[in-house]
Parts: sequence; C-alpha cells; structure tokens
Amino acid sequence: MRQAETFFWEKDVIEFGESYSSLRVSFLAGEQQRPDLTEDEIHSLRERVDQLHTQREPLFERLRIVENERDTFRNKRDELNTLTSGNFSKVRELKNKRDSTNETIRDLKTMRESVLEEMRLLIKKARSLREEIPPEGKSPQGRADSRRMRREIEELEWRIQITPNMNIEEERQIMINISRLSSSLGELEASEETRQALGKINREISNLKGYLDDSWEQLQDLVSVSQERHQRLTELYDEGRSNKEEADRYHQLFLERADELRTLREQVREISKELRDKSETLRNVQTKRRQVKRRYREAEVQRVMDGKAKELIDRMESQKQRGKRTLTFEEMRVLMSQEGFLSGEEDDATE
Repeated sequence: MRQAETFFWEKDVIEFGESYSSLRVSFLAGEQQRPDLTEDEIHSLRERVDQLHTQREPLFERLRIVENERDTFRNKRDELNTLTSGNFSKVRELKNKRDSTNETIRDLKTMRESVLEEMRLLIKKARSLREEIPPEGKSPQGRADSRRMRREIEELEWRIQITPNMNIEEERQIMINISRLSSSLGELEASEETRQALGKINREISNLKGYLDDSWEQLQDLVSVSQERHQRLTELYDEGRSNKEEADRYHQLFLERADELRTLREQVREISKELRDKSETLRNVQTKRRQVKRRYREAEVQRVMDGKAKELIDRMESQKQRGKRTLTFEEMRVLMSQEGFLSGEEDDATE
C-alpha cells in the first residue's frame, strides 16, 4: 500500500512539474504579444489628446461669452420691442383723441357759421325796421345824428359784404359796432313799438355775439389741444420708429451670435468626438499594456515555480536512490505548501 501511494505521488509530482512547464510556455508566448501601437505612436496619441483638450478649452470660453452676448442682445431686443409696441399704442390712442378733437372743432366752426348767418339776418332786419321809421317830428340834431349813424351802419354792413375772407375777430368787432350804432339809432328814430322791436333784435344780436365770443375761446382751446396732441403723437411715432430700428439692430446681432453658437457647438462636437475616440484608443492600449505586464509577472512566477518543482523532483529521486522512503500524502502537501506551490495556486484562484 505504501509503495503504491509513493508511486502515485511520484507520478503526481512529475505531472505537476510538466503542467507548470507547459503553463510557462504559454506565458512566454504571451510575452511575445505587444500593444497594437508602438511607443512613438502612443506618445503621438497622448500629444493629440492634450492638443484636443487645449483646442477645446478656448471654444468653451468663447461659447460662454457668445451665449451671454446672445442673451443680452435678445433681452435688449425684447425690451425695445416692448417699448416700440407701447409707443405705437399711445400713437393710436392720441390719434383717436386728436381726430375726435378735430371733429369737435369742425362741428363748432359749422355752428359758428350758422350763428353768424343768423346774426347777419337780424342785422338786416334791424336795418329794415329803421327804414320804416318816418323822419318827421325829429329835431335837426337828431336827424343829423340819425343820418350819420345810418351812414356808418351801412358802411359797416357794406364792408362785411365786400370782404369775403374777413378775419373772424375783425368781423366780430364790426358786428359789435353795428349793434351799438343800431341801438343808438333806434333810440333816436323809432317809435315806441319800433324801439321795442329793435330792442328785442338787439338783445338777440347781443346773445349771439356772446355765443360767438365764448365759442371763439372754446375753439382756440380746442385747436391748442389738437396741436399739442399732434405734436406729442409725432414725437411718440418718431420715438417708436427709433426704438424699432434699434430693436432690429439688436435682433441682427442676436442672429449673428446664434449662428456663431451653432458653429462653435459643431466645432466642439467634432473635437469632443475625436477626443473620445483618441481617449478610448489610448485606454485600450493602456489596458493591453497592463495585461502584458501582468502576463510578464505571471511568466516570471511560473519560471520560479518550475525551478522549485524540478528541485523537489530531484530531491525525491535522490532519496529513492539512497533507499530512503518517499513522502506520504500529508508530508507532500506540507512540503508543497512550504515551497510555495499551494499558496501560488490559491493566489491564482483569488486573482
């Protein structure tokens, strides 16, 4: 039994040594493997990666600047467009008010023309009444005054008739003088009944004159308001047009920055893609180099293990030739553990 056990262990040791020898051959074959790239190519690859990082960094900075400028131009454009919209909205509002005021002015002028026409008719009626009054029974001075007043009134009425584009203020003053002279003339010439009729007409003329005076002031105020609104409307329109032109300028700058951003982002994408590809290639090369180095270390371990296995076999053969007993299973296990065989297997299993 002991001889059989010894035989099998001698066989195991021999096979153990042969397996390590074959494993060493495979490791040595692995030593012949090298990365796909040479050292010079790896160096160039690293330089290219650094170069791409260097190229991309200012692009990132320019991107940040251009994005800030684009946002600034967009905000300024939107602000000016808001101001422009406000300007033209006020222009429309003022235009409606101005047109409404102008309509009121036209209506007032039409009313004044109607009142002037009515006043002319009353003056004509008063003249007819004065002509109906007989001159008898009047003092010489009264008749002289009556003739003078009548002549002055006729001259003033004739002046109104032959002057088609008479100034409103001048016409108003003539009407006042005619009214005053008619009143004085009526007092001299008219009978009591005629004086009453003339007095009524004079009061109507006076009322109409009062309306003309009031409406004249109102007309002047309305014209002033209309002119002020038109002036303000023109200012707002010019301001709105200026804001629109400025907004268009900022919009053009916004579009230019947007185009530049697209170009910069495309450049960054291209550089980043190349950088990823080059970095991936470099990582693969570095991984292969680590694998090769690991195989180098494993081959060196196997070389040492081969030496220990041969030494162990030689020692067992020497003992056998000297007639000494061979090792038992447990003794062989302890010896292999001490020589590093079993620990190496455990390390390989762990690894």
